Amino acid sequence: MKRMKGRINKRQISGAGRYVLNYTLLFLVMSAAVFLPFWTGGKSFVNKTDAMTQYLVYLRYMGQYLRKCWKILISGSFAFPVYDFSIGLGDDIGQIVRFHPLDFLSAAVPSRFTEQLYTVILFLRLYLSGLAFSLFASRISRNGTSASSGESGFFCPSRINILTGAMVYVFSGYVLLRVVNHPTYAAPFIVFPLLLIGADKVMRREGILLFPAMVFLGFWSNYYFMYIMSWGLLVYVIVRYACEAGMRSPKGFFLLAAKMIPLYILGLLMSFATLLPTFLRYRQSVRTSSASLGQELFVYADKRRYFAWIINLISPYQSSGNGLNLNYAVIVVPCLVLLFLLPWKIYRSLKLFLIADLCVLMIPALGNVLAVFNRENSRWMFLISVCLGMCVVYTADRFKGMSGKVCLILVLVCAAFTAAAVVQSFVDGGVNRYSISGTCQLCLASFLLILFRKHSVKTVRIIVLLITCTSAAVGGYMTYSLSMGRVSGAYLKAGRTTSKYENEWRSQAVSGIEDDSFYRVEAFGVRHLMDNSAEYSDFHGTSEYNSILNASLIDYMKATDNKGMDAVTTMHGMDTRPVTLNLANVKYYVSRENGTGAVPYGFEEVPSLATQKAKVYECANPLSFGFSYDSFITRKNYEALEPLERELVQLYAAVIEEGGEDGESYAEVLRNAGLKEITTFSYDIFSVNAAMYEMQGAEYKDGKLHVSEKNASFLIEAPERAGYDCYICMEGLIAGRARASFRIEAANLSNKVPIRNETELYNMGREDYLAHVGYSEADSERTIRITFKQKGTYQLSGISVKYVPMYDYNSAIDRLNEESLEDVDVQDGRISGKITLGTPKLVVFSVPWADGWTVEDNGKSILSEKANIMYISALFGAGGHSVRLEYRTPGLTAGIRIALASAAVWAVIAAVLWRKKKRAEY
Repeated sequence: MKRMKGRINKRQISGAGRYVLNYTLLFLVMSAAVFLPFWTGGKSFVNKTDAMTQYLVYLRYMGQYLRKCWKILISGSFAFPVYDFSIGLGDDIGQIVRFHPLDFLSAAVPSRFTEQLYTVILFLRLYLSGLAFSLFASRISRNGTSASSGESGFFCPSRINILTGAMVYVFSGYVLLRVVNHPTYAAPFIVFPLLLIGADKVMRREGILLFPAMVFLGFWSNYYFMYIMSWGLLVYVIVRYACEAGMRSPKGFFLLAAKMIPLYILGLLMSFATLLPTFLRYRQSVRTSSASLGQELFVYADKRRYFAWIINLISPYQSSGNGLNLNYAVIVVPCLVLLFLLPWKIYRSLKLFLIADLCVLMIPALGNVLAVFNRENSRWMFLISVCLGMCVVYTADRFKGMSGKVCLILVLVCAAFTAAAVVQSFVDGGVNRYSISGTCQLCLASFLLILFRKHSVKTVRIIVLLITCTSAAVGGYMTYSLSMGRVSGAYLKAGRTTSKYENEWRSQAVSGIEDDSFYRVEAFGVRHLMDNSAEYSDFHGTSEYNSILNASLIDYMKATDNKGMDAVTTMHGMDTRPVTLNLANVKYYVSRENGTGAVPYGFEEVPSLATQKAKVYECANPLSFGFSYDSFITRKNYEALEPLERELVQLYAAVIEEGGEDGESYAEVLRNAGLKEITTFSYDIFSVNAAMYEMQGAEYKDGKLHVSEKNASFLIEAPERAGYDCYICMEGLIAGRARASFRIEAANLSNKVPIRNETELYNMGREDYLAHVGYSEADSERTIRITFKQKGTYQLSGISVKYVPMYDYNSAIDRLNEESLEDVDVQDGRISGKITLGTPKLVVFSVPWADGWTVEDNGKSILSEKANIMYISALFGAGGHSVRLEYRTPGLTAGIRIALASAAVWAVIAAVLWRKKKRAEY
């Protein structure tokens, strides 16, 4: 018997090897066909938005970081860097750089090959997704279900059918339009099938090790997707148990839950080295509290979405709203028809899964649950893909010998899709080639299936596979072709991604600065594509693009109406505002050579640093990295001020939060130390209402701006006044669409201002848009043109021009610098310096506030608090002080300990089970 078992295992292994070979060859052929427009167009797989701005930069950074850590390790040290000031204004490396499992390959690849590595990892993710599905389909189909459920317990589809299901799974519209743009979205496509296999093993008492291992891998890969996978897992276990046990054993289900829940928790704890710090970070982020308004709960306001789901199920390219891309190979429709024509008990678990998916599609509230109660989106599409892939696997053989009744129903379905495509084209006012393509493919596929239904099963299987591959290839071409969907046009030319960063004008200008002190650089007009160029080129900038930005930074920019941050994920700079720049220790400002930005007050051009494309300006009177206050204002009194006053008050008093540790008022601590409190603040800001005239393509009436043409514009008067900084304020501006923008233009000035209304997920909750237009040395007349790029109706209360006198600016900076930090040494997560104070003062450091920073005074840890909304501060007494700041990732040490202890438990269980198995064999 053991010899026979050995021979069976060898045959199984041999069969599995042949399948992997066939799958690999087909995957390569399909990749060549689906992505043909990339190959022929010389395109890379780096998208101009997220991929270029985030993923490529982080992948390159991760490789450099891992190599640096390796050098530190072989030198005998464990002092790995955890903080980097080149990430935005400074941030935790582990919380920003995505240490996904496959990205560790970057450690072995030189930085100059990052683009090629990025492409290899993308296709490796797609390849592994199909393999993971194949493993799941093979196991579930082989095991089958009990005869009492009505399903065939011995049904084992051919490997050709599994191969077909894998192609449906890998080359769906969601993969083509979302995963290829966001490679991290492939994580659940790989992990979820393996997670279900692990759950299935536990349910069948075949093993308990795989399940917690996959839970660990899921949380490590992406905690957001693991949240969605957990809901899918719950539904899977309930449905599978109900179908197999026939709902006859509630006690057995609770016993199963008592086994699976601890295993899930074990896998969860194994991931705590990364999950705990991430959770602590996310809990304090704005993303947890920001949500767009106007969300539906039970029915979508736009009823066209329901129609779109049907027609877009098999039509290429088209989205059904909120990034919902279905666009599957056309074979899924005939397979769904066959599936639901079968008696209910046959494959009823699969039917229940599909019905559950449909419910999430139809009911917005369920989509919101899967989106962590933020906004319905399509990031759970992998759940549908698993179900549709399995639908193809299970039903493909049933096209053999289809009855006349089934053929007639299939013809009627084709007729219905044709009618829907015609109606859509009529509504759109023209032929919708994507819907027509899907309909034609469906009709042709149905004709072939009916034509070959009396041939051998093998022939039918091959026909189904050919239909699937052809449909996926057509879908890929129509999606990516520059003559159709044009999606490949959003990707950069191959070989030009990293060079684009290296040749970026701001980075080249900064590379010429020879300054040993710590400083930051502000640049005018940083485009979304280049938000993280400081991180790429390793200098200290003021822009950043990331899913979770520092919450205090967002709080500050929102409170001062600083348009440099236009979304909770995007920081383009600080709008060249002199006070904000100096508080952030910005010492250099870089503008285009033609000077299209407003040069901040107090910055003087350095001709020797000019490049062919840029000019460099240096702050003549910069603040120290650590400056001191003898006065403060509480957050409550601060919020009573106007946005510009909130910014200016920080020249005279530190803004402090109301509370402190143990409920003690920090304000009271400062009062007791002798610091002065100011409760009100006024500055000589004056405002002038501006009238709109010479309107082109726009009309203003009853508080609404009607823009009837793209790039409609009008003029306003904004005279330059000697000694004043000038701002334009668009008051009560609300766009009728989620995103829009306007541009402020004058001589040597072009300032773009994005608009996001309350329905846009990442909006800042802003209705007044304040834009800096520069400082004036002399009085002169000035006309400003305001251009709205997008058509639509905008609410607009009015436009005002605000003037801020700068006569006391340098004196205020000098007062803050009188007693400031000297001998400053900044090494990312470790900062040191010395300061001597005549009286107790609050010292503020140009370091973004975050849990994890500690402040030491003469070697002793002291209380640090948030000041000026976004910076670290500490109270120091009179006398000399040796100051040290150090950053440690919150939760990292505890997370590593928990993860190691949990991994040890898993290893002990594995050892016990292995020993038990060996004893049983003997």
